[in-house]
Amino acid sequence: MNSRMIKKQLNKGYTFIEILLYISISTTVLLIIVVIFVILQQNRWRARARNEVDHQGAQVIQILSQKIRSSRGIFTPSQGASGDILTLTSFDIEKNPTVVELIDDKLTLTEGSGETIDMTNSRVEVSEVLFRNLSGDNTPGNVRIFLTLSHKNEIGLSELEYTKTFYGNACPR
Repeated sequence: MNSRMIKKQLNKGYTFIEILLYISISTTVLLIIVVIFVILQQNRWRARARNEVDHQGAQVIQILSQKIRSSRGIFTPSQGASGDILTLTSFDIEKNPTVVELIDDKLTLTEGSGETIDMTNSRVEVSEVLFRNLSGDNTPGNVRIFLTLSHKNEIGLSELEYTKTFYGNACPR
């Protein structure tokens, strides 16, 4: 009887085929998990880039519209012209002139002799800005704003490439 028990105990291990089967199933499951994780990470990066550009664009258009509405008038571009610099005259002498311009891929705002402020953060770049003065004769003014923002893709991932053009329109009051 002892020899039968010894043989049963020796046969309790896994066969080579069973081990290969377990390894292949485990590898397949791990591979699926890794692929899902990579896809989720790419979608997260893509969403982050889109949200950053969308948020910055909407914020800049809103700030520019407020500055134009609260200004006395439009100095540049002149009536009927377009340009990449917007100069506004203000009711507040300390904020005269208010200048919006593109410097080193950033849209900047300078009010009077005050400090120049970046209107966009370091994660987006302004690739194009255009101000079109649509003012007519004897009107306070009307400015159309065209602004193209791109997400800065410093590491070269295609998921981080996102560009959008924003439009706005405002009149001094």
